[in-house]
Amino acid sequence: MRWCRHVAALALVDQRLFWRNRSLVMSTFVVPVALAVGVPVMAHAGRSSGATGFAASFLTGMLALVVVYSVFLSLVVSITARRDQLVLKRLRATELSDSAIFAGEVLNATVLCLAQAAAVVLAGRAVLGIRLPVSPVALAALVVAGCAVFGFLAIAYTAVVPSAEVAPVMGLPVLFAAFLAAGVFGPVAALPAVVRGPVGLIPLAPIATGIREAYFGRGDLAVLPAACLLLAWLAAGAALSVRFFRWDPRRG
Repeated sequence: MRWCRHVAALALVDQRLFWRNRSLVMSTFVVPVALAVGVPVMAHAGRSSGATGFAASFLTGMLALVVVYSVFLSLVVSITARRDQLVLKRLRATELSDSAIFAGEVLNATVLCLAQAAAVVLAGRAVLGIRLPVSPVALAALVVAGCAVFGFLAIAYTAVVPSAEVAPVMGLPVLFAAFLAAGVFGPVAALPAVVRGPVGLIPLAPIATGIREAYFGRGDLAVLPAACLLLAWLAAGAALSVRFFRWDPRRG
């Protein structure tokens, strides 16, 4: 219970700091939601054949990308900045455990990600007429699992980020790979075979597949294969974060 209180307190502080930073709210929260809904709106307005199908595919792909954008990229930037400013080391000098410090960071990002996902789903229903998810519980569970996976991967990834100034740029390759894995602008099956294989191994691929199953598919059991692959990535991410994360700023 004490550990849970520490995690909740840290997440609450992060929430307050986030919502007081208007530029951060705009770039991290508003922009992904606007993009997820805005592009399908333009496609729908064109009245072209297949516009509704594209809107639904794009919307569900963006739901998966929100995990990368709001969890992975934001945590890479914030954790690197707090590492360089020695904030994390100061927190570590208190009664807080290492796991509580990072759990608080990930919990804060997860809450924001779930809020964004809900906004995307409701906007898709209200603006585009896309039906609500067949299994909202499975959808929420996949988003939370994705947040945990990419939270651990973000912690590990900071080991190769030299400073907070370059953190957003160094996160772009991950974002570009996520665009392919989520199948935002086209089905993954349409990619060349030499690319399709590696893309299928990216942790966002099972998230995107599971989200579409939960949204339009056969219900809760249909997401089990994606959930199993995510569990493997969760274990790998935890091991990598423990092995490679450093509390001290990088020198050179």
